[in-house]
Amino acid sequence: MKKLLLLFIVYLTFYSCTKNKENIESNAQQYYDVQSMESSNNTNSIIDIKIDTINIVNTIPTSFVGDFWVHNKAIYFSDKYFNHVFEFDLNGELSNTFLGKGNGPKEIPDLDDIVPLKNGDFAVLSSSTSSIYYFDNRWTIIERNVIDFEINRSREEVLKDPNPLIAEAYELETGYDGILKNWNKNYLAIAMNASHPKFNGYFNSDFFYNYSRIIGLINKKTGKIEKLVGRRSPIFLEKKNIPNFNHFSFEIDDNFLYVSFHSDPVIYVIDKKTELAIGKFGKSGLNMKTDYLLTDTYEEALDNEISDLRKYGYYKDLKFISEENLIFRSYTKGNNSTTDGLQVYKDFNLIADLKVPIGFKIIGKVNSCFIATVKDPEENDEEILKLFKVTFIYEE
Repeated sequence: MKKLLLLFIVYLTFYSCTKNKENIESNAQQYYDVQSMESSNNTNSIIDIKIDTINIVNTIPTSFVGDFWVHNKAIYFSDKYFNHVFEFDLNGELSNTFLGKGNGPKEIPDLDDIVPLKNGDFAVLSSSTSSIYYFDNRWTIIERNVIDFEINRSREEVLKDPNPLIAEAYELETGYDGILKNWNKNYLAIAMNASHPKFNGYFNSDFFYNYSRIIGLINKKTGKIEKLVGRRSPIFLEKKNIPNFNHFSFEIDDNFLYVSFHSDPVIYVIDKKTELAIGKFGKSGLNMKTDYLLTDTYEEALDNEISDLRKYGYYKDLKFISEENLIFRSYTKGNNSTTDGLQVYKDFNLIADLKVPIGFKIIGKVNSCFIATVKDPEENDEEILKLFKVTFIYEE
């Protein structure tokens, strides 16, 4: 009840300021010209963090490459090589194993993001087939939809005149974690980007950064991308060109979309009904190196991509814990830092900015325990699954 009341008050306050000003054609600066949602409150700050290891059973047939996630008081690991989904309890004991690689009724050709749906089913992204597979709660396939960009113009027309309002100019943001989320009972939300010769973030990018959308809404019944939502951060118009940081993390609840861009300390809040930004909040991380290298060509950016991600700091994973009204955001600091940062927001106010291990992120909550994992890109060959129980220590 407290959360719903807070959201209702925030909606009334900020929607009244934006409904007449913003429209579907607004550029990035106009779209995100919204008030801060931060306020003075009496929420106690978090002053420290305690991390306890969950010992995962080491006899499972895994490649050790994949993602942990939490659903219905259980912890899952999605293996991205063997396409298994392992279910664990809070003690790290294996409860069940689902799926596998293939085309059978309990298999999938490749496995990217998995999204639990409110009806008990699961939507699974297969990037190699550009498809969404739907499985029931026993992990038996229900249907498969190829993602349809609804390309109605010729290739020559699309290349000559890219239109930011329709999906044909975009591509899926594959290769990054958490690009697929549930929007509502009718749609899935998927992160989008573009490498169109006349519509991209690498060169001559003003048009792209002003008007490109960031999320496509996929009709669950047809697979068609029927709507495009959001804009890229105005920071990309200020810092030209930093295409290696033209990525974002997002979370969705019943009412709002929360978006955090890699190079922007601000977290933006978009109302799902109007598809307009209604507010923003967020503070800069500590000791981040953000004097990003500017590039002018696709080739130059590509040559510097790996070194850029090591050298500079950027904001990464975003996690919303609805029952606590907490938002967690992890970030890298760059400059050979031996720690990452973890920010905690309560009711849109920063209550903690903590040192955590490299690759650390909160993935959910089971009972009274927050669950975290470490995914360090420098340790891809390490054959171990890292999972932790997290306790936050508040000031008295």
